[in-house]
Amino acid sequence: MTARISLFLACLLSPVANALEYRVDVTEPSLFNVEEAIQNVIVGAAENLTGIPVTQMTTDAPDLFSLSEALVNSY
Repeated sequence: MTARISLFLACLLSPVANALEYRVDVTEPSLFNVEEAIQNVIVGAAENLTGIPVTQMTTDAPDLFSLSEALVNSY
């Protein structure tokens, strides 16, 4: 019984996580650039989640949004 109450309280008091969903419109699949789309989505998500403009983020870390960094940080 105490385990159930403890579990209930833990779920009740746990922090809330926010999630963002991004959809990328593809009008012509043969002309779609996957790398550019991934980088644009990650930059947009970083700006939305932090509230910091991309110019300020890249002055502190110039390679922050390079493709390899963007792919690693997206997981």
